[in-house]
Amino acid sequence: MLRSILRSRSYSPDGCVPSGVGDWKSVWLLRDLWHFHFYGETPLKLVAGRERIYFEHFWNDFAADPKHSVPEADRRFYAASYAQPGAMRAGFEVFHAFEQDAKDFAEFRRPN
Repeated sequence: MLRSILRSRSYSPDGCVPSGVGDWKSVWLLRDLWHFHFYGETPLKLVAGRERIYFEHFWNDFAADPKHSVPEADRRFYAASYAQPGAMRAGFEVFHAFEQDAKDFAEFRRPN
């Protein structure tokens, strides 16, 4: 994910519907999208030292074909990158900020 973000001009975490666009709240509240609500000290403690395991859930369980999901070299890169101090917190905050982002984007959409 990080490599893709650095190479691209835009970013959509996990390919989700951008907050504030369309029926975003129904998507945000789906049971299978629990990661939108997975932030704070307890999730950080649960994932600390287990970053690779956390990401394997998405790479394997959400992939159309886990054998052709994220390549091993990238998996090592992402796991090591997110194991750095503050990285998982920053990643979780992307989803934590989703509701506020929706409000902000709705304001940006308004005609002047």
